[in-house]
Amino acid sequence: MDFLKLEKIISSVCISAGYELVEIDIARSKSGDKLTVYIDNLGKITIDDCVKVNNLIEQKTEIDSFFSNNYTLEVSSPGPKRPLKKIEDFYRYKGRKIKIVSSSFYENKKNIFVGEIEDIENNFIKINDSGKLYEINFSDIEKANLNI
Repeated sequence: MDFLKLEKIISSVCISAGYELVEIDIARSKSGDKLTVYIDNLGKITIDDCVKVNNLIEQKTEIDSFFSNNYTLEVSSPGPKRPLKKIEDFYRYKGRKIKIVSSSFYENKKNIFVGEIEDIENNFIKINDSGKLYEINFSDIEKANLNI
C-alpha cells in the first residue's frame, strides 16, 4: 500500500471541505481493516463535521484500491491530546502544555518532556519542563501531543 498516496487523497478531501487532516491510522485484523481519519478545525470538531468528511471520503472510490479486504471508515476529532505533527502545530499551540518524546537524550538522561511551549526558533521547540527550559530540535521529535 502506498500510504503517502492515500494520505494525499484524504488530505485533499479534508482541505477542500475546510478541515485539517491531523493523521490517519490503519488497523489491520482478520475481520477487516479499519481506516481512522482524524480531522481538526481550530479545535472545534462536531459529530456533524465527522459525518460530512466521512461522506466525502466515501465518495472517493480510489481509496478502496488501497485495501485488499473489507474496511471500515471512521472520522474523528483528534481529542484533547491532539498529536502535534508539523512545526506549524507548535506555533499554533505556543503557550500550551504539551508532551514531547525525543529520539535524542538531553543532558544524557532525559528524552521525555512535559511542559509549556515557550517559543519556536530555527526549528527548535523551547519547552519549559518543571521550570527548566529545554530546546528540542524538531527533527528529533518522535512523538508530541497536547497534554491536558
